[in-house]
Amino acid sequence: KKLLERLNNWLRIALARARSHKATLGDELDMLENYLEIMKIRFGDRLSWHIEASEAIRGKTFPPMLLQPLVENALRHGIEPKLGGGEIAIRAAIDASDLRIEIRDSGVGLSAPQNAGGAGLANIHARLAALFGPSGTLSLQGNDDGGMTATLRLPATRPRPAKKKGRRSREEAARATYPITIRTAPRRIVLRRPRMPSPRNPPRMGMK
Repeated sequence: KKLLERLNNWLRIALARARSHKATLGDELDMLENYLEIMKIRFGDRLSWHIEASEAIRGKTFPPMLLQPLVENALRHGIEPKLGGGEIAIRAAIDASDLRIEIRDSGVGLSAPQNAGGAGLANIHARLAALFGPSGTLSLQGNDDGGMTATLRLPATRPRPAKKKGRRSREEAARATYPITIRTAPRRIVLRRPRMPSPRNPPRMGMK
């Protein structure tokens, strides 16, 4: 019953985020909370976590489903292979003009096999490049006391998209690309004198 309740909550938040045009970091963290509660049923006492983020940071605009693959990666490659399990710490803070989010686990660390994250991390890199260009970065680093930390950096304020200019007609585009000047030659007018009747060809008179 508890699992079904958590699944319902997770699906409700996920659907709301998919339909909303103004998703926030708080929505993403709420969805992660429900996801971790679901995983808690599976891992039991082997899994613990805590989330640190102020209310101001939770209100920041944030792309959907950007953090969950990182948490899944920490569970699969860090916590699950470790005999005694471990802890996941999620922290969000403003660093200068960047929003910095750290997902730290106390699992087996980078030395474990198959810890590259596969397509999940590749998709995150691609989304960051598409949304933020070079301002969005993701880095992975091993912890001194074991485990791994994934650090996500992106602008705290998303730039406004440039306004699209109206479409020009084909003729206007062609003129802009290949300017053409049409010159009209002056028209020549020829005046002809009327033909005068001659004695040999007198004008014809009479009824038709």
